[in-house]
Amino acid sequence: MTDTSKQSSTTPSSAHALDRTNIESFSIAGAKVFERFFDCPLDYSHPEDKCRVRVFVRHIVPDTKADKMHELPFFLYLQGGPGFESSMPASARGGWYNAAIKEGYQVLLLDQRGTGLSSPVNSATLGAQFATTAEKVEYLSHFRADSIVGDCEHIRRILCEGRKDKESRKLTLLGQSFGGFCITTYLSLYPDSIAKAFITGGILPLVDSPDPVYMATYKRMISRNKQYYEKYPRDIGHVRRLMKHLNDVDVQLTDGGRLSPRRFQQLGLDFGMMGGFDR
Repeated sequence: MTDTSKQSSTTPSSAHALDRTNIESFSIAGAKVFERFFDCPLDYSHPEDKCRVRVFVRHIVPDTKADKMHELPFFLYLQGGPGFESSMPASARGGWYNAAIKEGYQVLLLDQRGTGLSSPVNSATLGAQFATTAEKVEYLSHFRADSIVGDCEHIRRILCEGRKDKESRKLTLLGQSFGGFCITTYLSLYPDSIAKAFITGGILPLVDSPDPVYMATYKRMISRNKQYYEKYPRDIGHVRRLMKHLNDVDVQLTDGGRLSPRRFQQLGLDFGMMGGFDR
């Protein structure tokens, strides 16, 4: 069921989620945007438990078809990351938003659980809720792709309730990076809920182990590091001193985490991005 913590007297609690009048909405070029919150089980293997999370979805409807929400099929975007919320478009008249609308869809932008306006997960919230590391780990185990997909399916059933056309009850999916991983999980768990799926840069290795895929990147990684240090030779000494310091000293970050040597090395992620280390 949807979040009813701010239920207005003008909207009966039994009203269809798409008919609620007490939610925030606004207009962008070419569309109207509705801000919807959904109350979802923390653990889908025990949906009856009282532990819940709030999931936020921006619902984009073509401005000429606002009265067709109960009929138009849904196009759900799954953001990359993990750990990033969906960005808000300034206009629905460009990019893939416009392409989806032209194909007759209404669009859903999901803030995956733990991100954006959905129930947050960070060192502060974990410290306030749990006393032990084991409790934190158990809680975080419910923020993986399978739970994100569970939220999508839960929301799909709510929004498509009462539809007689079976095909219009199915989702079309677009997944970027980690969002593509979520789509693969969705296809595995709920194949009958999906009409089409588009994956951009996020196909996980469909084998027994990802090790051969990662090993294939080693030569490229060595080459990119060599190019970097040839361009910035003085950084060889800088990086060595930094690594020694991070090994010897417990450096705390503002979010409560630790800047470990391996965490520092994550800066190398940009080496494989468009523009590389010159960004």
